[in-house]
Amino acid sequence: MAKTIRERAEMLIITKTPTGKKILLVTNGKGLYAFPGGGIKPGESPEEAAIREALEEAGACVKAVNDPKLVYNRIGVNTSYRRNGKQYAGSCTHFFIGEFDKLDLSAISRKEYLEREWTEPLDAIRVICHNNWRYDGEVIQSVLVKALT
Repeated sequence: MAKTIRERAEMLIITKTPTGKKILLVTNGKGLYAFPGGGIKPGESPEEAAIREALEEAGACVKAVNDPKLVYNRIGVNTSYRRNGKQYAGSCTHFFIGEFDKLDLSAISRKEYLEREWTEPLDAIRVICHNNWRYDGEVIQSVLVKALT
């Protein structure tokens, strides 16, 4: 039996401030932080999915999206999981970097994330990796380094 890998896309949203760059995270209000992202729908490119997820989860419109900076395959021991009644052997996440344009809170269609938070890049590593099985600290650090250079 073939093992199904879930294709995902995430958007690392950056804004420039007088003190440096900040990253937009979404949170469920219970300590779980993430980049906006989710599954890629049939017929949708990873880039289209990342843009859609940024809008749906954070209400963030991005104006510049580049090729994925990193593709992270989470396949191996203890990586299988169930989502919406379907069993997956692991996931493949395409990380994109978008420059923040504007906020459109009316576009938020899913209520799994209750709040948005701009954070310093080093804080993003700490809060995303805490209590979040999807992320590995080295992967998040690699994504942020590529995004900020």
